Amino acid sequence: MTLPGSPAAPHQIVLSLPDQHVLGKLATSFAERLPLGLREIRALLASDGCPLQCHQLADVVRYYRARGAMVPFRIVRFGGMEVAVASQQARAAAQVGAAAVRMVQHWGIVSVQALVDRTEIVSTALVPRAFVERLLAALPATRWLDGAGQRRDWFSFSARRTGLGEAVDKLLSLQRRVSVEDLRAALARVSTAVSEAPATVLERYLLDLAGCSVSDGCVSATASGDRPLLTKAEATLVELLRGAGGRLEPGTLRRRAAEKALSDATLTRLLRFSPLVTRTIDGDVRLLGDEGPAPGRRERATDISPAKAKPAPTRSLLRVRLAS
Repeated sequence: MTLPGSPAAPHQIVLSLPDQHVLGKLATSFAERLPLGLREIRALLASDGCPLQCHQLADVVRYYRARGAMVPFRIVRFGGMEVAVASQQARAAAQVGAAAVRMVQHWGIVSVQALVDRTEIVSTALVPRAFVERLLAALPATRWLDGAGQRRDWFSFSARRTGLGEAVDKLLSLQRRVSVEDLRAALARVSTAVSEAPATVLERYLLDLAGCSVSDGCVSATASGDRPLLTKAEATLVELLRGAGGRLEPGTLRRRAAEKALSDATLTRLLRFSPLVTRTIDGDVRLLGDEGPAPGRRERATDISPAKAKPAPTRSLLRVRLAS
């Protein structure tokens, strides 16, 4: 250390900034920029000359308290994430964050406006959209799906299991390639946000978060990692449809499902909500990705028993007698 009054070597630091000066400068920086995530906090510490090595937001809190200073922010935690916000914004931040985590978990992709609307329902005060956008931007797991340079309207979270991601995994465990149109229609049954989002948003989700590649109008998995197993009911439905070439008339499917001990209620739920199947233009149930037999050869009422098939020739004979 250089003594007072003696010349300092160019490479030596004569005196570090006083703690109070650093704390005040940091407090001003925080107030202008909150909400902030850990990455932004570290950048501010470096730019404002604070020597603290920050591994988590709590390190900054301890730094202030050790010097008897008031901490200039509150830490809000939700969904395994944490963010620094102004004290008066802590309650709103907790409500927005909790709602965002639930919505992503349920729908996979979420619009900022939908999150704002949801927060207005559960919050005791009006939460501006600008605050919601800043909070999302500060979260480490946020992935914007609109593309660079565009307005931020759609987002998701990385490293989080969602119903949408599970549906994609199940579909690609059955089919190596699925057309984008078929996949979008199937996923819309799992997440209403899929039908509302622009096609580019869904494609960005598939590329960045679902482990997929998109080319020539088809979606395929980029890695052969473990995909979730189908439920017993889903496996039975897939078995029945594949055994029939990929498609069946609903009545025939219900009879065959009953033979496999698949209840009518469970089958109805699968036909309504499962992304594994879709309906053809003539009402048949088709396994997604399988075109199935040609319409002229699909299995329909020819599947019924002989006893139910007898009335047809009788009606034909009656018409002949009347005509004579």
